[in-house]
Amino acid sequence: MISIDCYRIARIARLAGAPFDPGAGIDLLKKVGDGVQAGEPLYRIHAEREVEFRFACGLAAEASGYTVNGNGKEPL
Repeated sequence: MISIDCYRIARIARLAGAPFDPGAGIDLLKKVGDGVQAGEPLYRIHAEREVEFRFACGLAAEASGYTVNGNGKEPL
C-alpha cells in the first residue's frame, strides 16, 4: 500500500450517508504500508439505504482512493 486519498474516501463515505446517518460510513481494512493481495478488500462501506450504498460503491469502483502498485484504480 503506497497511499490513501482521504478526500476520495471521505466523498465515498458522504455518498453512503455519513455523517448524517448513524450507520453510514467506511471501515478501513488496510493502512499505508500494509501488504495487499489481488482481490483483497481495502475497506467496507456501510449505508442505511440501498440507493446510497449503490452510489458509494459506484464511486469506489471508479477509483478506490488507495494507491497500490502506483495507479490508485485497483478494485475493492
